[in-house]
Amino acid sequence: MTPLLLASLVAASASIDFRPLEPGLELAEVQLPVRSSVGDSTVTVLRIDPARFSLTLLAAAPSTGSRSRTARAWVRNHGLAAAVNAGMFEPGGKPTGFARKGSAVLNGRWKAGYQAALAFGPRKEGLPAVRILDKDCDGDLQVASAGYEHVVQSIRMIDCRRRNAWGVRKQRYSSVIAAVDTRGRLLLLHCRSPFVMHDYIAQLLSLSALDLQRALYLEGGPEASLYVEAGGRQVQRVGSFETGFNENDENRELWDLPNVIGVRRR
Repeated sequence: MTPLLLASLVAASASIDFRPLEPGLELAEVQLPVRSSVGDSTVTVLRIDPARFSLTLLAAAPSTGSRSRTARAWVRNHGLAAAVNAGMFEPGGKPTGFARKGSAVLNGRWKAGYQAALAFGPRKEGLPAVRILDKDCDGDLQVASAGYEHVVQSIRMIDCRRRNAWGVRKQRYSSVIAAVDTRGRLLLLHCRSPFVMHDYIAQLLSLSALDLQRALYLEGGPEASLYVEAGGRQVQRVGSFETGFNENDENRELWDLPNVIGVRRR
């Protein structure tokens, strides 16, 4: 981390203005303390109370007529309040890490380097509605996730000890990530401006009002999508920049996604 970044993070603990869309669903626009060379360096944060909203994993399945579509189309086709990428995916649409939708396994291979998984839809009482499972604190992810209907494995960003878990690399991305706070709320964070992920996580951890406890990566570049339709508002966030793939800020369209995490009113 550069001295400039360290100095800029010292005063990054200001309050954040979350505005309610519906009971249990809040939105904030957060200006990062250190600016990217591209875009406005703003993070859109959707905060979700799992007591009022449940999550579901939706996936394209040609055999049933379900196909890849934009996050906006997933929301409107399924009556959702919001949708976001369900992790990265291979050219054919299969998730890159382990993913299970109920009894349907979308990818049965646990990827050793990812070390975290988003689990939701508890199968028995007493389990949190949403968890980010961490290999270091929760043990074997396959075992730890067995009590949940839906599981999406991805790259760990903030570990279970609130440490920056992303290695120092030079690549920059637009990004969308998932996090949980101390109250068990899920936060979806979309940033169009590209950052080196290690430095981006450091900035997010410096924003104490966000109270991020654990986080994992969902997607980067032009595929990174967040769409919200709630409380009479439509909020659409689209990524663009990705080192080595789309090194510009020109993408303005939502890309079709084969798998999304949907936010559904209880």
